[in-house]
Amino acid sequence: MHRFNALAAALLTTSLLAAPWAAGDSPAKSAAKPPAAAATDPEPSVEPAAAEWRRDPACQLVFFAVLEGLYTDGVSDEAVNLIVPPNSGKAGVEHSFVFRCPLCHAAYEAFVLYQNRTAFNGSGEQRSTMGSTFDPKITEQLKSKEVRTRVYAMGALIRPWIEKRMNLMKLGEKDQQALLKKLIAQAAEGDKLFRAYRKDVKSVYHEWMFYGGCQACEAAEQVAKQMDRR
Repeated sequence: MHRFNALAAALLTTSLLAAPWAAGDSPAKSAAKPPAAAATDPEPSVEPAAAEWRRDPACQLVFFAVLEGLYTDGVSDEAVNLIVPPNSGKAGVEHSFVFRCPLCHAAYEAFVLYQNRTAFNGSGEQRSTMGSTFDPKITEQLKSKEVRTRVYAMGALIRPWIEKRMNLMKLGEKDQQALLKKLIAQAAEGDKLFRAYRKDVKSVYHEWMFYGGCQACEAAEQVAKQMDRR
């Protein structure tokens, strides 16, 4: 678990801007130096604005559910790379997820962590995952040029993982109800964000003109509402 947290933290670190003067230099000395090249704007962080998702129990549930599901099903590297194109930053988020949506981001980070996994040690075999139940038909759906097909395939993949994780937690009634409400509330926020993006004709989400959109949110919301009715 510490290994996962360390790698996840490394993936989330953003670059810092340099100080205006080098250590020990005075403003007068700095003024005599040739003018520095104009600083370029840093790449926008792929993290949600407040990064609260890391401390949010609903987001943690989605993160660990997706990470566990990827390992236990033995999802192929090809499928993962189709969901999150490697080394693509913000574009990788927007390919399958809603940018800055906390639940979407939790799922995205789980895919990235799995994408950067290493082989297990001590067994003498070059294996980096566990199960073998992943359906290769999903890979073909993820290759579709149609956004709806790709996004829905990813949503169908993670929905049972979220439900399984929720059942395995075996929470007391009070704690479970609190978590279900949190999932539903976060899903509503994600949907609100997605609808705002979709109105912008310049947004990549403008072409997501189909019913639904934020599949991490929809998967979490469906599981929460089903469990709430039990």
